[in-house]
Amino acid sequence: MLYAPGRYNLNYDISAILLNVIIMIFFLTKKKVRDRRVKLFMSLEFILCVAAAGGLGTALIRNGTIVCSSATKTVVTIIAHYSHNSVGFLILLYLLEILGRLRTMRKAQLFLISVPQMILTVFMFVPGLRHTIFYYDADGNYFHGPMRDWLYYTIVIIYLIIGIIGLMRHKRTLVRKDLYYSLFVAIGFVASMITERVGRYLRACVFLQSLCMLAVYVTIENDDETFDYETGLLSRYSLWKEARFLFDNKRTSYMISVRLQDDNYYDVMLGPDITRGVKRQMTDWMARLMNERVRVFYPGRGTFAIELFNSTKDEAMSVAEKIRQRYEYSWLYKNTPAYYTVQVVVGCIPDVIKTQDQLITFVDNGFDVSLPADQVLFADELMKSEVRKADVERALHRALDNQSFKVYYQPIYDTEEGKIRSCEALVRMIDDELGFVSPEEFIKVAEQTGLVSQIGEIVFEKVCRYLHDVKPQQYGLEFVEVNLSTVQCMDTNLPDRFTEIMQKYGVTADQIDLEITESAVVNDENTMIHVLNRLTDMGFSFALDDFGTGNANYSYIIKYPFCLIKIDKSFLWGSEKNAENATILRNMVNLISELDRLAVVEGVETVGQKEKLIANGVRYLQGYYYSKPVPEDDFTKYIRDFNANTSEEA
Repeated sequence: MLYAPGRYNLNYDISAILLNVIIMIFFLTKKKVRDRRVKLFMSLEFILCVAAAGGLGTALIRNGTIVCSSATKTVVTIIAHYSHNSVGFLILLYLLEILGRLRTMRKAQLFLISVPQMILTVFMFVPGLRHTIFYYDADGNYFHGPMRDWLYYTIVIIYLIIGIIGLMRHKRTLVRKDLYYSLFVAIGFVASMITERVGRYLRACVFLQSLCMLAVYVTIENDDETFDYETGLLSRYSLWKEARFLFDNKRTSYMISVRLQDDNYYDVMLGPDITRGVKRQMTDWMARLMNERVRVFYPGRGTFAIELFNSTKDEAMSVAEKIRQRYEYSWLYKNTPAYYTVQVVVGCIPDVIKTQDQLITFVDNGFDVSLPADQVLFADELMKSEVRKADVERALHRALDNQSFKVYYQPIYDTEEGKIRSCEALVRMIDDELGFVSPEEFIKVAEQTGLVSQIGEIVFEKVCRYLHDVKPQQYGLEFVEVNLSTVQCMDTNLPDRFTEIMQKYGVTADQIDLEITESAVVNDENTMIHVLNRLTDMGFSFALDDFGTGNANYSYIIKYPFCLIKIDKSFLWGSEKNAENATILRNMVNLISELDRLAVVEGVETVGQKEKLIANGVRYLQGYYYSKPVPEDDFTKYIRDFNANTSEEA
């Protein structure tokens, strides 16, 4: 046995003291933030340490190891009993804080759950009532009072029931693993109380509770998840968990996003040592903003996020302005000043920021050079744009997962033959949640997120399937124009993937003309030329799209193997406004012709435009005058009927 019969064991209380001191040291050295949750955890550790010390003191007294006065015995026993039996109340407060309920409780509710603890306090510190809990007789012997077990276990059961009800009602606030950890710890605390009841002299209860708190420390309070390693502030994971609570709660809160400009620039210019020191100064200053209603997160990417729970717009704007003004001055580390330019943006939950995903989008958006940095910004219209971008990105992922992109075809009229000889394949996205999304919108998002290559290959395969299944060549179609993105143009594996797709459908390269926007050809000329040369060797021809609107110049028509040059519709529409624009359009057409390339003019909408372009020698016309982009079946019917009535159309 760990203890002699009739004598109290000392080992567990000593171990509990050491364990709790070690946990407190590690906890305090790693926690930069001092919010209510941290304070409650530390209070639990402290009260367990006191309970273990008090238990050790009473054990030494009852074992006869220490001889002291009756008053001293009473004081030590009060400390042991009161601290030990206050653990349940603190555990409940800690659990309610994790669940986010402590912040939403009214004073009356908090008072009600404090009543059992108040009763314990009264019974413990009022001498007449204390004798019903414990007392020492004239010989210094310890005795339990008649109310001891009834009072202690009633309080424990009350707090256990409240805790379980809270967990079950608000379990959505916790991620699943934290819910399981919380239940495990609750079971551990109940088991510790049972050991106290079974083994009177064993005295293992406080030690077992301390082990439960160690489990809390390495799971629920795991620094690697809860706190950001670099700054010591609440982490991105903590923000994600907090977001679940915020959108379950109906109270108006505000989130402030502090976005540093060119965060990586300072790493290069000042060196990582200086920038780390400056960041520590920033985070120390940010941490001082924290209280029961204010939480500071560092989600990364050079941004801080400050949450003001259940606050007003004026309060949020006041804190935001205080932050903005601080960044007007330098941060000094090792005598090196560092000036950071920031944008401070305030968003309202749930009026402006309506979902958990939108909140993450809001804090993830970095410094925007198009927005001012000398004033606090309120994310109303700004957030709508950011949210829309995130919604479109999610829609793109859904469309990729479901293979739900559609390909529409717009005919291109051959002025020499008077027939439709080609068409442009245009991708369309109709999402179940967003409805129709303009290509101008989702292509831009796809390029920014790196999804455009996957979309491009889907379109290419759908075109090949159309050429194989429908065989529009029988109605006079010679080739289909398929757009290539900038990213695809830089992919050296693209020719191999195109070869696999064409072989799958029995399509040849001369049936497809690859259309490249003018801005695409200026990214990386060496890679671009390599990829285009390989595609040319395979038999593909190329068109330069939106000529005259991008960053290229006339030399690109010669440098790259473009057969078709597509003149942007803005030049055609502008030519009808004044003579100068008409001259520009006419000279562009002449230049393309003299360079032995074929011109395609986009945006043709009237018979007058058609006749003028034919008179100027333009070979191909594209626009709503002939047809808007239409689905596959409609296009097949259109080209069949149009080319069958060539004489009438001419």
